[in-house]
Amino acid sequence: MSSAKAAAEQNVAALKYQLNIERIPASKSIKELVQYIQDNEPTDPFLHPVDKKENPWADRGKCSIL
Repeated sequence: MSSAKAAAEQNVAALKYQLNIERIPASKSIKELVQYIQDNEPTDPFLHPVDKKENPWADRGKCSIL
């Protein structure tokens, strides 16, 4: 019975913690996210990868084992 009580106390503590989290409307957070993406798009290495000739870690040749 004590394990059920401990689990319930943990659940109550988690709910109290979540109750104190500041909530932001989705309309505001989406605008901020879109602005962040637009601001950082030019420097994103996944969208604009480094040229393979300038990349020191790029593979230079085929695998010699096969």
